[in-house]
Amino acid sequence: MSAKNTWLWLTAAVALFAFIFLFDRYRPRPLTGPHYLLPGFNAKAIETVQIRPAGQPEIRAERTNDSWQLTEPVVYPAQSTNILALLQGLQKLTVVERISEKEMRKDPKADQDFGIDPPQLSLVLNSGGPIYFGHRTSPGDQVFVRVPGIGGVAIVDADILNLFPPDANSWRDKTLADFNSAAFNRIIVTNTVKSQWSVMLQRDSTNKLWAMAFPMKARADGEKVDAALEKLENSRIARFVSDDPKADLESFGLQPPALTVALGQDTNTILELDFGRELTNSPGLIFARRRDQNAIVAVSTNALGEWNASYDIFRDRHLLTLVGAIDSIKVNGLDHFSLRWQTNGDWSMASRNFPVDQILAARFARALSELQVADFEKDSVTEPDFARYGLTSPTRKYTVSWAASLTATNPPTELDFGTNSNGQIFARRIGEDSVYGIAPADFEALPSASWELRDRQIWNFNINDVANITIHDNGQTRQVTRNGTNGWSLTVGTNAIINDSCIEDTIRELGHLSAFAWVGHGAAKLPDFGFYKGGYQLSIQLKNGPKLNLQIGGTARLDTVYASVMLDGEPWIFEFPPDLLGAVRYCLTIPSSH
Repeated sequence: MSAKNTWLWLTAAVALFAFIFLFDRYRPRPLTGPHYLLPGFNAKAIETVQIRPAGQPEIRAERTNDSWQLTEPVVYPAQSTNILALLQGLQKLTVVERISEKEMRKDPKADQDFGIDPPQLSLVLNSGGPIYFGHRTSPGDQVFVRVPGIGGVAIVDADILNLFPPDANSWRDKTLADFNSAAFNRIIVTNTVKSQWSVMLQRDSTNKLWAMAFPMKARADGEKVDAALEKLENSRIARFVSDDPKADLESFGLQPPALTVALGQDTNTILELDFGRELTNSPGLIFARRRDQNAIVAVSTNALGEWNASYDIFRDRHLLTLVGAIDSIKVNGLDHFSLRWQTNGDWSMASRNFPVDQILAARFARALSELQVADFEKDSVTEPDFARYGLTSPTRKYTVSWAASLTATNPPTELDFGTNSNGQIFARRIGEDSVYGIAPADFEALPSASWELRDRQIWNFNINDVANITIHDNGQTRQVTRNGTNGWSLTVGTNAIINDSCIEDTIRELGHLSAFAWVGHGAAKLPDFGFYKGGYQLSIQLKNGPKLNLQIGGTARLDTVYASVMLDGEPWIFEFPPDLLGAVRYCLTIPSSH
């Protein structure tokens, strides 16, 4: 090999070594991490966000008292969650690679190639310098970023771009109204198109109950009012239509509005919402606006709900409005009695020598609270006119007293019931001028006598305490004696085979006998329920106890019969449990002698 060739090869080797050395020294390197794009950045410290998308107006948002407000290109409440998501994304954003300023200067068009000058998007936080976002890298999962005060360009995950708003509307709050942020005790609804009506609802400052103040004075259904408010509050803006303060409101059906819902506190108006006509090309959407804002928006017609119906929908159909815990219920009916709620969680009945059935008492209180008006018979009745409804001397009266409250004084509520006419019972609340119609079935479900609420447990004995049973029916008698478990023998009666297990199981069930429902008491009532001399009677003799007697009478409802037992020295009549009747008829009868 010649000396000339040797020097050529040596020169090439040195050049290659230099290239490798310089490339390795200055090429972009992956960072060992994490290296944050904005070291020390605190999302909570940001008060102002300015975004300038390429070719679009600036978007600016400012934070005041933990609430964000758009100030450019429109003044409007902002979606705080979206802004916070961007700030938190920036706080966590890490650098994948970094290209030094020295390397960039090797290419005069580097800023253009990276999309930094001009930027695709610029961001200014508080009063700092602009952060420039450039082109995406290939294949597009990363983006070039230049940060003020830091030389070169950083490469970060392009997902951060998804947190930037494409336009100002994307950051606008889609809530039509936030009722929780305003205290109000008055609602005025004006319907100028569909139903031509207005209603004013007023909430009491102490018991927080809604009442109708106009067009009439009446109780309002608080649950319906709250539900209608919640539906309106949960409605979301589907489209921002115009921000022009001089917009032609009439073209949107907003001058005059088809419907207005206004909230107020005493005499001060807090919020007014106007609703106009339906969008021509978007069925199910209507124009709307808040009078304290320039924006005209489109919302779903479902937002109106009950507000677009008749004002009658807000009237309270409950005859009894619960204003607290019930302390007592006084009843003037077939007799006079009073139920009182005890501190031990039970109901008691004064001046009665029998225990109260707790299930029936609770059912009675619930039936009163759920009793609803079937018809508003007449809204304004003077005292002399109550006679025609049988309400001057009511046939039945219920007075509910309320437990003491630290925040309100709630007087007793008296409900009077009069005559039955046209398939309804007339009723009124003392203190109101209205007469209501009540469904007869709902009225009859309310007890009118104290004995209807007697504990339905008749007796409770163990099968092992039974000595014998005697059956009397139509002049015949049969007696069987218990000789042990499933052991029964005929003492008196026809010579027939005894089904020991059948008798055993039936007597065991009878040991826990409970009335299905009380229907009356006293010997004078027995004929009315099909009891006659010589009818079916069952006597159960206990080993160390009394003889328990049960009589069966006529047919009752629900495919059962009336029965009678002696309690407190007189017969008490009740509906026999239907599920036990079949066993008694099959196992505890006197078989025919033929």
